[in-house]
Amino acid sequence: MKIVAHRITPENFAEFGTCYQMFTAKEGVKHSKGDSFEDHMTAKPLVDTHVHLGVTVGSGAPCRIITMEKHSHTQEAIACMREPVIFCVAHSHGDEPPVDSELKAFLLQPGDVAIIEREVWHDACHGLGHDTPYYWLAMAGKTPATWEKVQGEAQLVWEESGEE
Repeated sequence: MKIVAHRITPENFAEFGTCYQMFTAKEGVKHSKGDSFEDHMTAKPLVDTHVHLGVTVGSGAPCRIITMEKHSHTQEAIACMREPVIFCVAHSHGDEPPVDSELKAFLLQPGDVAIIEREVWHDACHGLGHDTPYYWLAMAGKTPATWEKVQGEAQLVWEESGEE
């Protein structure tokens, strides 16, 4: 099954979590400017727990989405560095593994932040055609995250027509 990534917006991501478009947000982000800087900060804390900051380097898309993880103990915030990244999410159905037909993919541009709610399946982020680093914030669990095999054949692609 082909999964086409769409540009993330607060509206299209709302069923999975919260999205901030830091540079342009009219609500939820405070903006200030000095002589030598511009600052954009969320109006409320990003996640609701003490968190660790991590950096992951994800493989480039197109690629297969083979495994996904979910957390019951924490939200997870994702932000790209200098380059866009894509990630897939899916709703959880208890202990059932994620299913390819339920996957949705979102493109984050620099300045976008996605906060994935608890119990939402998600994969690692992927660059556009090459390995790409990104930041994440999440509370470490008592055990490492469990990754489950996606049921079906999910192929993540990026097509310019996929932008919304």
